[in-house]
Amino acid sequence: MMAKSLERTTTHVEFKRGVDAGRAPHPERRRRVRTNVHWPVLLLRDQNEEAVESQTLDLSVNGFYCLSKTSFAAGESLIGLLKLPTHDPGERTAQGHLECRVTVVRVDPVGADGQFGIACQIEDYRFSRP
Repeated sequence: MMAKSLERTTTHVEFKRGVDAGRAPHPERRRRVRTNVHWPVLLLRDQNEEAVESQTLDLSVNGFYCLSKTSFAAGESLIGLLKLPTHDPGERTAQGHLECRVTVVRVDPVGADGQFGIACQIEDYRFSRP
């Protein structure tokens, strides 16, 4: 009897994955949970070109999604330099850097201001302190 009353009062909440304000909906393909973090990231095509400044919208162990006014091509290889907040009891530094080799897996036109959503898969990385 009690189980039936619980079934009647339980509400169903549907979470729409892969849909955020300003982003086009895509079928969920993620194998890892993404965390909504907004960390600065520099994207470099090669060492001779100027870095493209961006900010992550979400991050997982496999990759990140960021916004950019510069478009990239799916399949393009980039170097990403993420600035990570750290806790240092000695207060020597408050940031670390995650330098990673990434592959662009998706590019989404976002909004009327000419920005692009860039989905990057992390291929390799190393952590350093400045």
